[in-house]
Amino acid sequence: MPVAASMLSRLDKLGTFASVLLFLALLVLPVLNFQPNRISSGEGRLLLEIFPPPQALAILLGFSLLAFVAMARLAASFRLGAAIVGLVALFWLAGSGGELIIPKGNPFARAAIGSGFWVACLALGLLLADALVALKATPVMRVVTLCGLSALLAALLKSGHWDGLSLLKEYKNQSAFWSQAGRHIMLSLGSLLPAILIGVPLGIRAHRSSVVRAISFPVLNILQTVPSLAMFGILMIPLGYIAANYPVLADMGIRGIGAAPAIVALFFYSLLPIVANTAVGFDKLEPSVLEAARGMGLSRRQRLFQVELPLAMPVMLTGIRIVLIQNIGIVAVAGLIGGGGFGTYIFKGLNQTATELVILGALPTLYLAFSAAVLMDSVIAHLNGRQQ
Repeated sequence: MPVAASMLSRLDKLGTFASVLLFLALLVLPVLNFQPNRISSGEGRLLLEIFPPPQALAILLGFSLLAFVAMARLAASFRLGAAIVGLVALFWLAGSGGELIIPKGNPFARAAIGSGFWVACLALGLLLADALVALKATPVMRVVTLCGLSALLAALLKSGHWDGLSLLKEYKNQSAFWSQAGRHIMLSLGSLLPAILIGVPLGIRAHRSSVVRAISFPVLNILQTVPSLAMFGILMIPLGYIAANYPVLADMGIRGIGAAPAIVALFFYSLLPIVANTAVGFDKLEPSVLEAARGMGLSRRQRLFQVELPLAMPVMLTGIRIVLIQNIGIVAVAGLIGGGGFGTYIFKGLNQTATELVILGALPTLYLAFSAAVLMDSVIAHLNGRQQ
């Protein structure tokens, strides 16, 4: 018993958990679903049901080697490489399995990605994140890893290996996909710049005036608590009135539905994190540093731009990070009022009971939010490193 306990203590806990999760996903959950047609729910197919026994055994042996690397306390670089190889192999297997389960000559049958695939992706993603933390990845390394994984995914999709899967068939049927992607990014960023231009000065003023803080924070908190759909509905009334009475503004796109209420709502939601983080960033400035700046003869304007803003910038960027990720998610809801973006596919898929169309809208939204978080975290970590 002590020997078994000693052996277990030598295993990496997160690696062991992720390995168990990985094998449960591959052996118990359906990796793919066979769909007789586009809108049917489909029948789950396990890994052992998709591939012939010799291939299935080879696949399991390969992932067993990956699990050994994950559980053993090996160098983090080995675990990082194993996680990346595992993700690439998993994506490759999904495409190969799709070709095997679709009957030849059946134009209606489809192979959809199953829950086992997503759970396996989660397990490998945990291993990848753990390895990056163990390596104490620099901001540049995080961005390089993100770009590398994105390039591998793009190369796989470009190769045509996934063309038989239902998700790619839905993508090919949506000719406006990339224009909707641009729309999603435009809406996410369109409210950010005016929120920064108004929120940062307001946050500085709230730092310097207790009266401004006492008035502005409760109002912004109330705006933040309004649900997004309710906010869109509230804005439709005044914007619709403006469009009806001022045709010039209507021609410019200011209407009760579409992009206008989405941008205005996102602007309101963006204010609180930016104002609050700006005020907190200035609150945390060391009085000794400010006193030294005064002693050097710097004017109030010079102290603001040369000392206070640079020192408060990491905290301010944390607020902008929150806003950016929040906006990417809320824009998906704006698809319900004709705002465009990936939410268009989510709600269209729900109306048509087409699960893969919903996923086609949800996955890029998640990818944009994740990429924005990695990029903003890298910038913040870089600035924090420079200040230390």
